[in-house]
Amino acid sequence: MEISLLRWLRENNDCHVYENYLYHSVIDEKSRLPQYLSCSGAFFFILVLNGTCSAANHDSCSRLRHADLMILSPGMEVILDLQPDTCVSCISFEPEFFDSLPVSQHVYQQLAGFINLQQIPIIRLAEPARDNISRTMTLLNNCSSYQLNKDGIMKSLCNSFLLQVAECLNGNNLASSNHTKRALAIYRNFRRLLVENYRTAHDIEFYADRLCISTTYLSRVVKKTTGRTVRFHIAYFLCAEAQRLLDSTDLDIKEVALMTGFSDQSVFGKFFKKHTGMTPSKFKTRKTTIPNP
Repeated sequence: MEISLLRWLRENNDCHVYENYLYHSVIDEKSRLPQYLSCSGAFFFILVLNGTCSAANHDSCSRLRHADLMILSPGMEVILDLQPDTCVSCISFEPEFFDSLPVSQHVYQQLAGFINLQQIPIIRLAEPARDNISRTMTLLNNCSSYQLNKDGIMKSLCNSFLLQVAECLNGNNLASSNHTKRALAIYRNFRRLLVENYRTAHDIEFYADRLCISTTYLSRVVKKTTGRTVRFHIAYFLCAEAQRLLDSTDLDIKEVALMTGFSDQSVFGKFFKKHTGMTPSKFKTRKTTIPNP
């Protein structure tokens, strides 16, 4: 059976959560996890502490062992196969929280250069770097004990963790090129525009015009950076918002359709079913949640 790792982190009682944006847990034999975990939809940093595991996508498969760090960005889809003796430390950042950190711009440039070089981004950590990163992960895991200054301590540790990772990437000569930096800037501006306008702007032309580039170039940059199309990103945000409104408000389906930029309820219904597998009315009455597209 396959399960979303982000969903498991959200639901696991032993997972340490900050404001529903940062998740950290040590996953081992005691976690009672399904064998196959699907990693997508967030930033994942998975450090192998003991044993081995494998990671696969549509194009390749890689084996991770002790001191390997796998780094995934939100658009990547990797299936993680945990062996019985495996113990990994996993940190997941929701994009909103990642973007809120002061070091995010600098670190994302390093990550983009590294991720674009490999189908499954894995770096072998030297002993000092492994120990430092593992120690920071442990400190993050213990942040639940703080009360008065928890917010500041948590963000400081997250910044420190990301800078340590960026230092490892730089030490392995994995800095991004000027072309990658430009593509990254375009992608980040696209994502900023998307967050601000996805409810009303559903067409790629809107975002390309605002960025003063062609739709073809925007499509190529977004696909290259994230592995997903522009339309996928728009649909992802729309579906997430529609699910939230259907789940946590008393709005009827027509009102939800209007709030997500659909003037016709039937068009919204077809869109929602295409991306979630069920109609909005069935979604509202379901007993179990379903993942985003």
